[in-house]
Amino acid sequence: MLDLVRTSGATRAPRRTPLPRVRPTVQYVLDAITGAPAIVNGAEAGRNPYDRNLSDLIGELSTRSNEFRTRWAAHDVRIHATGTKRLHHPVVGDLDLSYESFLMPDQGQSLLVYVAEPSSPSHDALNLLASYAATRQVDSGEARRASRERLTDRSH
Repeated sequence: MLDLVRTSGATRAPRRTPLPRVRPTVQYVLDAITGAPAIVNGAEAGRNPYDRNLSDLIGELSTRSNEFRTRWAAHDVRIHATGTKRLHHPVVGDLDLSYESFLMPDQGQSLLVYVAEPSSPSHDALNLLASYAATRQVDSGEARRASRERLTDRSH
């Protein structure tokens, strides 16, 4: 984000840079976190502020959201290593989640983990969401198996 702010208003030919990959061990950590949402973030888009896709995204967000346009124009960029977010999920409703960001400087990435206070409504909602996601995966797997069985039955 800081790179984006420094170059706002400047023009230069776009430069393509390869997207960084998540190290296998970091992916193992992500896979092991089962009770909390987690994501690996990079500020990679900000390293190339002249990227056409990034410019198009900023333009689209600016035309659709007065709040985004105002915040973008303010250039108020800060690193948030910890805090609380209120999110709304269409299945489980509002979630109040605390987050911690764990910097991986050698990769220019950070691991962001969201947690809910134990025994809170948000904690219960996360558990319900995990159950819902698992059920959808099972249903999807059963549908694929049934589809394969129907295909098998038709071939005989």
